[in-house]
Amino acid sequence: FNSFDYLLKPLDADELEAAIDKATKAGKNYADENLRQLFDSLQKNQFRYRERCLLPYRDGYKTVRVSDINHIETENKTVYLRLNNGTSEVVNMSMDELEQQLNPDCFFRANRQYIINIEYVLFLSNYFGGKLIVRLKGYPNTKITVSKEKAQRLKEWIDK
Repeated sequence: FNSFDYLLKPLDADELEAAIDKATKAGKNYADENLRQLFDSLQKNQFRYRERCLLPYRDGYKTVRVSDINHIETENKTVYLRLNNGTSEVVNMSMDELEQQLNPDCFFRANRQYIINIEYVLFLSNYFGGKLIVRLKGYPNTKITVSKEKAQRLKEWIDK
């Protein structure tokens, strides 16, 4: 902290009051400036969810929009983006990494093997033991099992 004013003895009440006012205003301005800097910093560094994936393709790269992902599946330690057009793309990321980078309002980790896109959920059916089976648009043969522990969260997520 810096000094704001000098007071000499004997203290004069008006000078003391003026020094206190000056210190209060300076402290308020200092706090306001710190808050503004913090807000600006947060805006600049605001976390943004992934919108596209850049994937190796032949001798270059191609992009896939996240909105085109029907679901993500891991099979034999390989992660596949299953697209809404019925094609699949291999992605060089783990399911955990993808889960962190995808908007949780749009994508749900159904189990260790699947992340699903809310836009492509077609039907939920009850399964034994309080579990659910998820059916997806465009993938009629895919049945995704959701545990009893996650079933309620899935229903709440869809019913927003």
